Amino acid sequence: MIVTIRPCGVPTPQGSIAFKGMRRGKPIMVSDNDATLKPWRRTVALATRAALGDPWEPLDEPVEVRVRLWLPAPQRPRWWRPAVKPDVDKLGRAILDGLADGGAYANDSRVTDLQVSKRYADEQQPVGARIELRWGYDLPSD
Repeated sequence: MIVTIRPCGVPTPQGSIAFKGMRRGKPIMVSDNDATLKPWRRTVALATRAALGDPWEPLDEPVEVRVRLWLPAPQRPRWWRPAVKPDVDKLGRAILDGLADGGAYANDSRVTDLQVSKRYADEQQPVGARIELRWGYDLPSD
């Protein structure tokens, strides 16, 4: 089976978590980009729910995830592809967590294959993402 999910918006990386001190004996941990990450993950989760429909049981089997991200292009890009921050692995982590938030799978440990690429947005491809979930017996066993 294959499902395509198309969240719209500026892809945001899953930032690093920083230790900010202790409160009542517990560590205070803060993400360095919560203001933009939370809305992006919510957008991915909502697009996931819309694409999967109701009723939907989270996948509890091996899943492949293929992601193509389109980022805003600077006025004068240095290269034809965004070989600059944000890092592709951190963008992928935000997508995986957004898919989990949207109920795509029981746990992101079910993801056995992950392909993430980033490109500059243009007239044909607006800022956002295309995510493909693949699962079932048709997955190659290598």
